[in-house]
This record gives sequence, C-alpha cells and structure tokens, in this order.
Amino acid sequence: MHFYIHIPFCESKCNYCAFTSLKKNDYEKAYFKALKEDIVFQLKQFNIQSNQIKTLFIGGGTPSCVDAYNYEDIFKILYPLL
Repeated sequence: MHFYIHIPFCESKCNYCAFTSLKKNDYEKAYFKALKEDIVFQLKQFNIQSNQIKTLFIGGGTPSCVDAYNYEDIFKILYPLL
C-alpha cells in the first residue's frame, strides 16, 4: 500500500500553483487534528496491519513549512505500519 498525506500549507500562495494549498495560517492546529482523526478512521476502514504501508509520501503545499511537532502524533500512528 502507498500512503499519501496532503499538507495544504505554504509560506505564500504562488500564482502558478495548481495544487490545493493555503497560505500558512491559524488553521494548522485544526487541520492536523482532523487529519489525525481521518488517518485513524481510514486505517480501521481498510484494516491496515503492520508492514502494509510500503511508501509514505507527504506533499502539498510545502510540508516543511509546518512546525515538525504537528507531525509527531501522525508518525506515532503510522510508524508501526511501515
């Protein structure tokens, strides 16, 4: 299985960019809370077990513009499945 996480935040929105993205803002905390809940839900729906995720791709926006601590809970959930 391949797993994609979309992080829609950027330092600024480029005029040429066609990706769904937002300027980095106050929605980060709520977005990561909802993302974590959705990941847990999807993993249960598809009954994902350990070692089933072969590729983890994080795209967006600019995933590196978000503070690293936002990813901590998500990585704790996904690490056993990689």
